Amino acid sequence: MFNTEVLVSLGGDVGEDVLEHLLVLFEAELRQQSSQLYSNSDPLMVDEILEILHILKNTSRLYGVEMLQERVDVLYERAQFTQEDIAELRSIIDKTVAHVPLIKESL
Repeated sequence: MFNTEVLVSLGGDVGEDVLEHLLVLFEAELRQQSSQLYSNSDPLMVDEILEILHILKNTSRLYGVEMLQERVDVLYERAQFTQEDIAELRSIIDKTVAHVPLIKESL
C-alpha cells in the first residue's frame, strides 16, 4: 500500500522521529478527509469534494500511497463522481489508515 522507497527517502530528509510524527498527522488527516467526503457526498458537493481530492492528491504522493494517489488522480482530473466513487475512495482511505501503524512499526 505504501511505497517504502518514498518513505525511506522522506525519513532520510526529515529524520525518523519526525517521519513517525508526520505519519501520525497523516493518519489523522486521512480520517478527517474521509469524514468530510462522507459529509459532502449526499448531495454531492463537487467544489468541496475537489478541495478534499486536491489535499489527498498531494499527501498521498508525499507519503507514497500509490493506490490512493492513483484513484484520487482519476477522480480529480475527471471532476465528476458518483456516490459509488466516493464510497470506493473512502474504502481506500480506510485501508490506508489501517496500514499506518504497520508502517510506523517497520521504521
